[in-house]
Amino acid sequence: MWPAGYRGGVRDLSSPALERSLAAAPDPGLARVAEEAGGGYVEIRPGQGLGLAFADIVEELHSQYLLAYAPPKRDGKTHDISVRVNQSGLKPRARKSYVAPRE
Repeated sequence: MWPAGYRGGVRDLSSPALERSLAAAPDPGLARVAEEAGGGYVEIRPGQGLGLAFADIVEELHSQYLLAYAPPKRDGKTHDISVRVNQSGLKPRARKSYVAPRE
């Protein structure tokens, strides 16, 4: 006999209790990790339509820019990154730091 929540020795991810638990408590660290990595985070709660979330993501993808940077020092150290824009109403997203390669 398998413990509750397991089916055939494998964790049953389709259990209603697990679905309620995941729906009620999204991981609070996901938004922070996404921001620190320069990415975006969209939280969708049960009952919300996916259409609006996907429309927002598509809009953002159609208006993004990619900047490249060649570090002047190849020292293997961590360096801070700061990206600023002059136009009001825009909010840049970028990693907070990078690790320079070693020579």
